[in-house]
Amino acid sequence: MYSPTKIGQTVKSLPARQVVAQAPEVKKQLGGGEFWGKGYVITPVGQHGNAKAIATSIRKQGTEAAYKQLHKQPVQLELV
Repeated sequence: MYSPTKIGQTVKSLPARQVVAQAPEVKKQLGGGEFWGKGYVITPVGQHGNAKAIATSIRKQGTEAAYKQLHKQPVQLELV
């Protein structure tokens, strides 16, 4: 019923909204930047969807040095 693109956007937007609602300083620190990186992986479960393929995709997204911690207190996310 939903496209993989719509599912990816929804999965990324819901936690971002909750984090910003609980820790508004994160939005200010981003200065108009994005909460998540641009990419995401959607892979079928089965013969061709495996942990190695997902790990490879994540490694291609960038290095850990490219990320900056914006909030140090834990944020409790809820499924709605």
